[in-house]
Amino acid sequence: MKCFRPKKRIKGSMIILLITVLCNSMIFVTSIFINDYVLNVFLRTFLVIFNIYQLYYILQFATLNYQFENEMLTISSIFGLKKIKIPYIDLEKYTKTTGNLDAIKLSGYGGRSFAIGRCFFYKFGAVNMNVTHNENIFFIKTKEDVYAVSPINVTEFENELRLIGIEDGNWSLTNKITERLYKDNYFRIPFFLVSILIIIFIARPLYLYYGNMLPQKMPLSFNVKFEPTIMGTSKDFVLKQLEYGLLNMALVFCMYYAAHLNAKHYKKSAYKYIYFSLAVVIVFLLIQQRVLWSLR
Repeated sequence: MKCFRPKKRIKGSMIILLITVLCNSMIFVTSIFINDYVLNVFLRTFLVIFNIYQLYYILQFATLNYQFENEMLTISSIFGLKKIKIPYIDLEKYTKTTGNLDAIKLSGYGGRSFAIGRCFFYKFGAVNMNVTHNENIFFIKTKEDVYAVSPINVTEFENELRLIGIEDGNWSLTNKITERLYKDNYFRIPFFLVSILIIIFIARPLYLYYGNMLPQKMPLSFNVKFEPTIMGTSKDFVLKQLEYGLLNMALVFCMYYAAHLNAKHYKKSAYKYIYFSLAVVIVFLLIQQRVLWSLR
């Protein structure tokens, strides 16, 4: 087995760590001046998801390695928990470049000098990026995908590729006919769920209102301790819930459009937008449910 370390992998980790500290500090300061329950819930939810996301990429940067073993090129990170295994038989060719990473970021983390995740290059297409520094980047083409790595020992890594019969060469991006998002269950099912949940979110208060199951006076806003700060009529409550429902519909529309734009470059990168909408509407439903429970 031959193992290669990437260049300056700590640099990317430190940049992400700095961004994490700054964002956490900003949210902490903001939360001091916000006394609204809904905003506070979303800030906390965002903070949990954001920190998990940041920790994932900090660990990925700090533990990234490339290995040639058992007839496979393995890109390993997070202490071996995340592995990309590429059989030698699937490797076709490689090319080496140096310079800023001028690409469309589809997923993951990156900038002009490093990238982990997916990026779209007009020359190579959608590339699985495992690059910690922008000097001597190897773009390796397989039958189904393109991978990018940045080892320290450039000459040894290149010799290893040639030993297994992979030659330096160029290739042109070909337009692949991809399945439409509305035919993809990974997109279609969450989109269907989002639509149903928004309908439930809007229909439930309307049903309770016209069924005379809501009290005459109702809380319209809460502080962070879930104590009412603004009171109104049941009609005011329903109108506020309708506003939230329309807000969710607008968000879904924006996310749906963003997903289709990303799908042109790499279909799987579009999934995160619809799942983001699903997460938001679930949080709104839980808040609505807690408000209704408080009326019992």
